[in-house]
Amino acid sequence: MKTFTLILVLSFVSLFSFSQNRAGHIGKKNMVSVFTTSNVMFFNHVSNFLKNGISPHYVSFKEDNTKKDKLQLFRIDYRVAYQRILSNRIAIGVEYAHEKVKLNSYVFHFYYDDYYNSIFLSEYSSPVYNANSFLLTADFFQKENVAGKGFSVGVGVGPKLYSFNKKQNYRIDENTQINVDGVHSNLNYLAINAYYQMTYRHPITSFLSFEIGLRFHTGFVLKKNYNNNFEGSSLWPEYIINQELRRVNGFNLASLKTGFVFSL
Repeated sequence: MKTFTLILVLSFVSLFSFSQNRAGHIGKKNMVSVFTTSNVMFFNHVSNFLKNGISPHYVSFKEDNTKKDKLQLFRIDYRVAYQRILSNRIAIGVEYAHEKVKLNSYVFHFYYDDYYNSIFLSEYSSPVYNANSFLLTADFFQKENVAGKGFSVGVGVGPKLYSFNKKQNYRIDENTQINVDGVHSNLNYLAINAYYQMTYRHPITSFLSFEIGLRFHTGFVLKKNYNNNFEGSSLWPEYIINQELRRVNGFNLASLKTGFVFSL
């Protein structure tokens, strides 16, 4: 009887210790997040004004070929992430993001006359890029919190691919379409990005949490040898595309993070 009692006590102590050491909210160690990062493009506009002396405008054409010229004030991307909770203090994982990037139309439309040094602005479409990011991530939770809920700080780093979007209605004007069938893959660019963020997660149910936070992020676009393969046209010189992508990528410095976390 004493032996049985001793085994029962030891089993209870072991079970209690195991339950105390379980990582994650209610013992769940996998987190799948679906969220957005969005911001007012303040730093982007300031950098553009200092460089070009003009606010960035984005020209596009609707399906009926009518022109739209607007100032882009906000940006948003869509993200999905997976993290594995290793302990009550740390989780590591991967993240994917997608964003549509419209470059500043006016920087492509400057024409410098050798005789009069005058500048003319045309009205054709802005080049559009699909941006896809792949990041390695880590979150660090406060000592007094359970991993997966409450406050945390996080970091991430990884590549970002800017691929030229050939499916837009690119036009010089309402009557003249731009043929992009010959656009070469050299118009694609690779960036390396990193972020630091502060996040708060609030449980809604046993498996679902709402998260909100502030993310600081920047990066640089890799340079390459310019070889404009947009045949028969110099509408979008590659070196200007590279400059604009570097500015857009580097100066979207702070974003609001909002979304949901599923604990599995």
